Amino acid sequence: MPFENEFTLLTCHGLHIYEPDDEKVTELYKQFFKALMPGGILVTSFTTKSPDVDPNSEWDMSQINSEDLLLSKIIFFDILDVKFTAFRSS
Repeated sequence: MPFENEFTLLTCHGLHIYEPDDEKVTELYKQFFKALMPGGILVTSFTTKSPDVDPNSEWDMSQINSEDLLLSKIIFFDILDVKFTAFRSS
């Protein structure tokens, strides 16, 4: 990113999910930090492994609406054919 001290707010939701290399993800966040003005805010999110991928998943299934989860699966995997490859733990 060619920016330095230019933004008060940046948002990044899920870009890391496509990059398995932790060093590259760390470099991405360093670039975000460089682009932010002092005191700037980075709003980000991450996706952890679901229970069907990892039995030790961090998900609290009692808090998840199963119909919404199924709809998300249909949209992201069946229709859009998204290939999430780099889940990260909190």
